[in-house]
Amino acid sequence: MCGAIGQGQAWEQQGQAGDDARWRLRREAAATAAELTALLSPRRIKVTASADFGFVVAFPTGGTEMVVGLAQLWHLLERRGIEIPDPLIA
Repeated sequence: MCGAIGQGQAWEQQGQAGDDARWRLRREAAATAAELTALLSPRRIKVTASADFGFVVAFPTGGTEMVVGLAQLWHLLERRGIEIPDPLIA
């Protein structure tokens, strides 16, 4: 797991550099999830990358839902009546 999220090699990679497409996609997904969690933190919503399926969205009520990508995440938030913050508005 450390090789999927960090920048260095992991023991699972058996000495391969972290340039493998699968590991790069996992790192990008983890970084995207971290940015989404920071964006949604005022609403106490956490987003984590799932190795097998897009993202897991955890709500402050204890409920969780899985989404495939960002479009599905925005639809989920709209369906639950959660205002989507605009990161470009200061």
